[in-house]
Amino acid sequence: MVQEVGRIPEVLHAGPGLYSAGIGARIWANVIDGLLLQGIYIGLYFASFGAMLGAAQSGNYSTAITLMNVIGFVLPALWILLAIIYVAMLGRGQSLGMKLTGVRLVSLETLGAPGFWRAAGRNVVFALGALIVVGPFSPLFDDSGQRRGWHDKATNTWMIDERRRLAESATVGAPRNGAPFVAQVPAPAAVTPIVSPVQPPSPVPPPPPGFAPGLVTAAPSVPSWQPNAPAPAPQPQPVPAALADDDDDLDATRIGVVARAHRTWCLRLDDGQDIHLAARGFIGRNPADPEGQPNHAAGAAAQLIPVRDATKTVSKTHLAFGIDGSRLWVQERGSTNGTKIVRTTGEHLDVSSSTRSYAGNGDVLVLGDLRITVVGE
Repeated sequence: MVQEVGRIPEVLHAGPGLYSAGIGARIWANVIDGLLLQGIYIGLYFASFGAMLGAAQSGNYSTAITLMNVIGFVLPALWILLAIIYVAMLGRGQSLGMKLTGVRLVSLETLGAPGFWRAAGRNVVFALGALIVVGPFSPLFDDSGQRRGWHDKATNTWMIDERRRLAESATVGAPRNGAPFVAQVPAPAAVTPIVSPVQPPSPVPPPPPGFAPGLVTAAPSVPSWQPNAPAPAPQPQPVPAALADDDDDLDATRIGVVARAHRTWCLRLDDGQDIHLAARGFIGRNPADPEGQPNHAAGAAAQLIPVRDATKTVSKTHLAFGIDGSRLWVQERGSTNGTKIVRTTGEHLDVSSSTRSYAGNGDVLVLGDLRITVVGE
């Protein structure tokens, strides 16, 4: 079965709750930041310049000279300070304008805040691109569907839709502070077995008058007296099978709940499309089964999942996958750029071509510039 995969630029999906930010939101964020930062500087500049002219016209030249120094030295230093504050905020993920428009900047390596120096390098590339006019518009030329400009590609950053991330996080119960999403599975309640109380034995009646223990009467028709045997204690009622199974091993029950949570697996591509996985298959720009034979164990041909990659960072047959019981495994096929698994905890794992690596729900497979989210159902 071959499935053709397309890209929708506005909905790049690289992880739980992460989508590419729209161009309009990015533009408004830059406009708001520019008005706030430049507005402070320009307002102080014209206020100082007007005061300097007024002092000069009134003959107060010492004040005019002081204000001239303010314009020449203090205001440029203030502008540098404002720029540092802006870059520091950007390094933490959001400036004031980005908070108002619901946009966040993340590092593609960690899907977290990019840090001060990466944000500073991004601004330098953006400024250099603005010198040739087309630089700020470079996100429009990204035909990979990621809408990442030259400044994003140079610093390996990505602008995401923060409002949509928070909405999806609230739906699935993920943390709202940008921490990695970890699904929570409630442990089953303790089961108390049902056992009927044991009744005490009935009291033994006293022997008849004239009875001597150990003596037998001569008349064969009259048997010797025997005390009534105590009534047997009632046996506990059997516990229902379902409760007995749960009560035998509660730890095993908890493990069973987690295992049953993912009976099927699918891959969520960066256009938001979910591809349900068969027993085994291959992913790449033009994948093919190296053996060219059906999967004899499963009785079905390998599933081939082609992906579009304008940057040519994904090999033709880049990655193999399969389902081992209830677990999903992946294995490298000797691709040029390799494959990584980004865990929900933020851990990075290199996928080997000699051994299988197992992926869990919410993990992200990184194939060159392509990111695929693993979803367990």
